[in-house]
Amino acid sequence: MGSIDFARVAGVLENPKRLRLRVRVQPKAGRNRIAGLVGDALKVELGVPPAEGRANEALVRLLAGALGVRRADVVLVSGGKARLKLVDVLSEDPHALRQQLALLLRAEGQAPRQG
Repeated sequence: MGSIDFARVAGVLENPKRLRLRVRVQPKAGRNRIAGLVGDALKVELGVPPAEGRANEALVRLLAGALGVRRADVVLVSGGKARLKLVDVLSEDPHALRQQLALLLRAEGQAPRQG
C-alpha cells in the first residue's frame, strides 16, 4: 500500500477533545485486531459476528484498549449496522491518540504520513 496522509485516516479534529476515525470492520475474522489501513479508513478485524451489536461492542473494546482510553470514551457516531463506521475517541489529548494510532499502524507495517 502507498503512503497515506494521516489526517485522512484519523479524520478532522473538529473539537480539541476528540479524534474522529473512519473504520472499516471485518466481522468473523478469527481474532480482534487493528489490521492496518484500507483506503482512508482504519481496518479492524473482529472475531465476532455482527449480530445483535456484538461487533460494535468488540470494536469499542478493541479501540479503547489499543488507544488507552475508557470504553465510554469510544463513541460510535455512525455506521451501527454497516462495515464502514465513524468513531469518535474522546480525550484531553487527541494528539497523543494520533501518536498511539501511528505506533499501532507502524507495528502493522503501515505508517501514515503526519500531515
